[in-house]
Amino acid sequence: MVTVSPSSSFPSSIIVGNGATLPVVGTGYSVLPGPFRLDNVLVAPDIIRNLLSVRKFTTDNLVSIEFDPLGVSVKDLRTRNTLLRCNSTGPLYTLQLSSSTAGSCALVATPSPTTWHRRLGHPGKATLQNLARTSSIICSKPADDSLCHACQLGRHTRLPFATSMSRASKNFDLIHCDLWTSPTISVSGFKYYLVILDDCSHFLWTFPLRVKSDAFPTISLFFAHVSTQFGCTVKSVQCDNGREFDNSASRAFFLAHGTTLRMSCPYTLQQNGKAECMIRTVNNITRTLLFHASCLLGRCSCHCHLYSQLPPHQNSKHEHPFLRPPWQPPLLS
Repeated sequence: MVTVSPSSSFPSSIIVGNGATLPVVGTGYSVLPGPFRLDNVLVAPDIIRNLLSVRKFTTDNLVSIEFDPLGVSVKDLRTRNTLLRCNSTGPLYTLQLSSSTAGSCALVATPSPTTWHRRLGHPGKATLQNLARTSSIICSKPADDSLCHACQLGRHTRLPFATSMSRASKNFDLIHCDLWTSPTISVSGFKYYLVILDDCSHFLWTFPLRVKSDAFPTISLFFAHVSTQFGCTVKSVQCDNGREFDNSASRAFFLAHGTTLRMSCPYTLQQNGKAECMIRTVNNITRTLLFHASCLLGRCSCHCHLYSQLPPHQNSKHEHPFLRPPWQPPLLS
């Protein structure tokens, strides 16, 4: 009769005489010819000979083993009757079991969770645990917490983007622009807001818009504001490839002002990550203040003003443009 051994913890490898480590892929039991059986058999496909633990053999079968120069004898532990006698001519003692006594030898191996994971199409850990709990599968060892390399490759949709450490050396050398769409229209009729972030100082401007087409006129007015108030020229604009930024009027405007237009690749928002992250920051501040005040509506310009009063970004070595004369640092107290 063949049954599968219950689930328990077993070593994942064995060390042989030359010091090499051989992996254990499963466990089971073996029914040997005669009144013998072996419990908790370790299955190691890379081993070249079947090794037998004398202590486990005597414990499982309640027998004693005697070695002499000619061979080995297996005797019943209580009656001392000889159950098996095997003569050995080589350097090792071998058990020569006759198959005519009790049929052929049977070995049933219980696969490890890693083997089941590979057989069943690489399901998740929770799925394997559910299958083991319902006795759909039987595992020989506890679940392995190591990551499956094939799962990581098969489930990746794209390679990770490297973290950018670039920083503009002067204010308004590079600005980042992006447009956020609100799920609801505000009480003032605004559905969008435009984010403009200075790459050097991380100073932020937000402009509420009623329609997307207002984005370019707002950017052109921002250029005039920078030129008048700060005496600077915007040299580069980083944005996505939305039509509110990339159109004939905007390209002609940037060309006339000598401004470089840098657009991210389609479906690659990570290339415009600074503006994307700033939108998330503004939205987080907005929601937090609204929840704290138990309000449903708020103004993003107020929250943008609060953000801009905070100290500069920790990686920025330049001060905010509004902290230069004739403007004064904000009094937060």
